[in-house]
Amino acid sequence: MVQFDNLTTQELKSPVGLNDQELGFILHHKKMIENWLSAVEKHVIGRVSDGETFSGWKLVSGRSIRKWADEDAAAKKLKRLIGATKAYQKKLLSPAQAEKALGKEAKNKIQKFIVKPEGKPVLVPADDKRPALQLGISANDFD
Repeated sequence: MVQFDNLTTQELKSPVGLNDQELGFILHHKKMIENWLSAVEKHVIGRVSDGETFSGWKLVSGRSIRKWADEDAAAKKLKRLIGATKAYQKKLLSPAQAEKALGKEAKNKIQKFIVKPEGKPVLVPADDKRPALQLGISANDFD
């Protein structure tokens, strides 16, 4: 049962003030909490979309990105106005696209040009199969 009883943002503890058990519990239930919050928002959006009022909340238009109404017509017009070479941008293929274009036999010819940087650290449960990152300074750093 959900019970917030006059909860305010000031009453939510800062993560700094939580103990390890509380932090672990929250992290373990992160996906469930996110899904629940998403379901609450979707439910309220549905109600407001159906014409109900919801005290303190309203629907507004989200951010929108301009796009061509008819890309082919726009391309023809741009080519006439600024020329075909300026109407388009060229971009180098990604490593995956290049390997696919080259095929299995030739893809090894570009491997020396490809790097795979480390991914951003992600917090996962201790039983995750991936090895833990070794962060910080250890005694081996001074050898």
